Amino acid sequence: MAILVKSMRNTLLIIIMLFSCTATATATAENHDKLFFYIKDEQPTKDSKFLLYRGQKLFYLEPAILTEKDITTAYNKYNSHMAMNMTIIKFSDAKKVHKVTKDNVRKTIILAVNSEVISVAMLMAEITDGKISVMDNSPTTDLVSIITRITSK
Repeated sequence: MAILVKSMRNTLLIIIMLFSCTATATATAENHDKLFFYIKDEQPTKDSKFLLYRGQKLFYLEPAILTEKDITTAYNKYNSHMAMNMTIIKFSDAKKVHKVTKDNVRKTIILAVNSEVISVAMLMAEITDGKISVMDNSPTTDLVSIITRITSK
């Protein structure tokens, strides 16, 4: 009987340790969100990956063209021509941004945090100065605060 009780205690201890390790890993992972800029795949195949956005599948090309590691800052700027605020995302390597945007003009860019789409935008022109302007009509998405939170870690 004593051996059985000791064995049960050890098993319980292992289960508690496993649960604690899993909970710690999950909490740590949640604190390290990743931001991805994908190009929408206009001709998906059965092997294409997708993200859900407003109930629709958005297929995308891998790898991501840019990530949070490429961003230096994000801020809002009023565009008087369009009479609205734009989110400006400034990247550290203007040449890299130019390279990935020049071949993708008129394609859709998907901004995703982990596997959740936060914005979808059409790339209207090559970006030569390392700053992407995003017009986001969603009243519930604050791109600046999301990007700042992720890049400040």
